[in-house]
Amino acid sequence: MIGTTHSLCSVTLIAAAMLSTYPTSAAIIPSQTHALSGQSAPGTNRTFSQLGIPLIDNNGHVAFRARTSAGDLGLWSDSTGTLELAALQYQVAPGTAGATYSFIDTFTYNDNGQIAFATTVAAGTGDATASNNLGIWAGTPTNLDLLVRKSDPAPDMPGSTLVEFGTPHFNSTGQISLGPKTSSGYALFSSNTSGSALPLRLITRQGATAPGTNGAVFGPSEYGSVFDATAFNDNGNTAFVGFLDETSAGVDSTNNQGIWIDANGSLDLMARKGSVAAGTNNAVFGGFSDGVALNNANQIAFKSFLQIGVGDTTADNDAGLWIGQEGTIDLVARKGAPAAGTNGIFRSFSHAPAINASGQISFTGRLVNGVGNTTYNNDDGIWMGDADSLELIAREGYLAPGTDGIFQSFLGYPILNSQGQIAFKAQLQSGIGSVTSATNQGIWATNSDGEMVLVVREGDVIDVNDDPVIEDLRTVRAIDFLLTKTGGEGGRGTSLSDTGLITFALTFTNDSSSGIFSVDIDQIAVPIPPLVGDLNDDGFVGLDDLDIILNHWNEYAGINNPQIGDITGDSYVGLDDLDMLLAHWNEGTPPQASLIPEPTCVAWILGALGLLVSKRGNTQA
Repeated sequence: MIGTTHSLCSVTLIAAAMLSTYPTSAAIIPSQTHALSGQSAPGTNRTFSQLGIPLIDNNGHVAFRARTSAGDLGLWSDSTGTLELAALQYQVAPGTAGATYSFIDTFTYNDNGQIAFATTVAAGTGDATASNNLGIWAGTPTNLDLLVRKSDPAPDMPGSTLVEFGTPHFNSTGQISLGPKTSSGYALFSSNTSGSALPLRLITRQGATAPGTNGAVFGPSEYGSVFDATAFNDNGNTAFVGFLDETSAGVDSTNNQGIWIDANGSLDLMARKGSVAAGTNNAVFGGFSDGVALNNANQIAFKSFLQIGVGDTTADNDAGLWIGQEGTIDLVARKGAPAAGTNGIFRSFSHAPAINASGQISFTGRLVNGVGNTTYNNDDGIWMGDADSLELIAREGYLAPGTDGIFQSFLGYPILNSQGQIAFKAQLQSGIGSVTSATNQGIWATNSDGEMVLVVREGDVIDVNDDPVIEDLRTVRAIDFLLTKTGGEGGRGTSLSDTGLITFALTFTNDSSSGIFSVDIDQIAVPIPPLVGDLNDDGFVGLDDLDIILNHWNEYAGINNPQIGDITGDSYVGLDDLDMLLAHWNEGTPPQASLIPEPTCVAWILGALGLLVSKRGNTQA
């Protein structure tokens, strides 16, 4: 070997240097500013005080709730290109005789920049009383219409009135779907004509015969509403989980729930509790949790438990995720089955999946500890795909792109757009790399090429002034991001547009100011990935990296310094890692010529191999 003698096992390691060549310093992210606290709140004589989580449409326009300097809540949107007030607490509500909003509640936002929300008006103002102090409004900020109001006649239900309802599902044509309580029980309605929210039509009601059940009727439910109208697509079709009355024909606790879809005026049963679950050996559905997702092709996605002791179901495989259409439902993932992208098996699914326009789903799952390389430190992950092809997107304990840290947990739900891009919020493990409690949360997303990038992270610096000449840099303290599962076509608002724009709210360390921002994911630079085998981050694969493997031989990742020496990602440092190192030997640019072994050193490397094999044989893995 040329130059100085290289001493084995002499390298002092720092965890951050072992993880990647990704940047560790705060980056100035490329963004568009939609609103800032302290700035004038349009439509009022006040300024913004607190800004809520925004939603985005396919034109890059956003809508958000905010509190003003006077403490009142409002709803704003820049769907016309200019930020405008849609509704404000204590302001007169359109369609009423002087009644004023008493609160601005949750809202949804469609692909065309229209807003829909349900909220209360103050009894005693205008024509508002305790019997009609709730309504649903929808439209553009300057043209909101009152769609329905408490005490209105329930459509197609003579003698019945509307009693209670929440924020409706709202599609891109301006139609709504809702499952309110009426004076005659629960019912399910949707808009009757394309492009118009009124008149509403009755889809079904409590006490009505449930199609596909041989005479069973809907309701009541121990969970409240008989109809969980969780999905409404752009074609005006509603999919929902419904409950069956156990006093009706053939219904008991083993079959009292199902999923129906109202497509083109026909209500059809898609799956029922107690029926055989596709992809199993005569297992049967045991109940549908978290509702149902729906896209414009009338494909649904849902989670179900399976009845233990029926068919091939045991406590180890009694849950799964399914997607499909009427007559064709396919199993995508099942508890106890191999988890794509890992050598482990699924233990559970934290929620029902989202589904996008292409029939892809996304979900968060957990693996069984002790199977494959799974430990407590890497048992959570995010997957996306379809019945034929699932892909592991991110995993706890693995490198978080754009950082020198590792994922510790995933917050809320991953969301999808029609192009197959995915976005999620996650927390990194403090103390690994340069990660601290002030920099351990962020948003990650995939760009149009499928490459995952860091969108924004605590500790990042953002220029909140869109004027290229004027710079106003602020450091991110906290990130607020939509955590509701959506694939973009279920009648819910989204924070990830089909054009690859993502929106979020940030709070800053400088003065606790906050803002609403959006980013074009494709404008985020993709960091150069680390050189395979370059364990000491010097841009070269050589003897220093071999030292690291020797220092950590037979160690499991995730105990003290996760991933040190673990090139293959199997959470173990051993012969597979050495093989990978040798496969990339001498790649990169050496820091200095003395580190490049001459060909005569091959014998030395083979000797090291023998030593390693000996150590492996004498050390229990």
